[in-house]
Amino acid sequence: MTKVYISSTFKDLKDYRDAVIQALRKAGYSVEAMEDYVATGRHPPLTRCLADVEACEYYVGIFAWRYGYIPTEGNPEKKAITELEYRKAQELDKPCFIFLLDSEAPWSPKFIDSAMGEGDQGKRIKEFREELGTNKLTSFFKTPDELATLVTTALSRWQRESVSEEKVQAIIQAFNLDDVDKLFLNSSSVALINIALEAAQKRHNAGRLNDEQTKEFNVLRKQVQDLLTLNKKLQLAAQKARQLLKQTIESIQADLEELHSSNGNQMQENEILKQFQEILEAGKEAADWLDTSRSSLVERAVETTLNAYPEQMKPASSSTIDDFKWELEKYLKRISHCLTWSDYTLIDEPEGLKTFPTCMYQAAFKYIRDKRIEHNSPDVSNTAIVLLLDCFDHLIRRLD
Repeated sequence: MTKVYISSTFKDLKDYRDAVIQALRKAGYSVEAMEDYVATGRHPPLTRCLADVEACEYYVGIFAWRYGYIPTEGNPEKKAITELEYRKAQELDKPCFIFLLDSEAPWSPKFIDSAMGEGDQGKRIKEFREELGTNKLTSFFKTPDELATLVTTALSRWQRESVSEEKVQAIIQAFNLDDVDKLFLNSSSVALINIALEAAQKRHNAGRLNDEQTKEFNVLRKQVQDLLTLNKKLQLAAQKARQLLKQTIESIQADLEELHSSNGNQMQENEILKQFQEILEAGKEAADWLDTSRSSLVERAVETTLNAYPEQMKPASSSTIDDFKWELEKYLKRISHCLTWSDYTLIDEPEGLKTFPTCMYQAAFKYIRDKRIEHNSPDVSNTAIVLLLDCFDHLIRRLD
């Protein structure tokens, strides 16, 4: 459960804090707040407050017109505990959500330091509010309900748009971000990649990556291939295979029709039907071979792809490699499912050949053989595509 730290002065903002705490807990957040340890009537130790800030994932600062309690121990600069909590969150690079009371909101003078505070507290809260107002995640509120809505909305939006630094690093090490604001990948299995790429791009644009990460980011933008190439080329290969298969079927059907119209002999017709039977059997054999070889093909594809990366750019996350394996497995299964279909029927076919199941692999094999495509052709740059063509080679040797 995501932990949120609520920081504010207490007496002047009690109703506002209550509204925020209730809304966050209802939304499923775990909330750290001084309400949990002020029953004694004393302020908690500064070390306890700062430790709680460190233990939380998000910092929420709510500020009106009081500078607040100033701890005496371990506080040589005499800063208020709320400012010290904010500084700690900034030091730890926590996401800091700042909410300032609107200057036009009605407010009791007894809770305005410039009117009632001692020493320079009125000046200090004014300067602190001015600094907080420059935060990109600052909002203004007038009522408790409005504040509660602003807080829950801000945290929810941040969670949707952000990804942990570790995941972002794993993604930007593995995928190309060249001139993209967003990669539109069709598969739901790479939804996380989409989010991570967006987050990495935003953090890069905002200067949130450190020097080493930025250097790596810029290098990878120019050098690393992305899954879109695999996706598009496989789709294109499938389309070409279906087209070639359809042309083959139409050609054989035309031969059959010509035989019928010219009263051709039964021997010729049987020869043509035999071709159908051979393709049918080849499709079944290809399906069996694919089922038994799928795991080794996936492992080989991953090994080939990883070997293509320079050592310093290999994916650091096993989940990234697993995602790639999942993608290959998915495509191989998809091809396996295409090994048989019944889009076409024969004319006057004998019993047992009422439909024409066949194989995408067989069509691709014909495409490679007939068009004399070289496996190392410059336009075939993706290692996974090379592997797929190599699979067709295996079939050529087995079925030819």
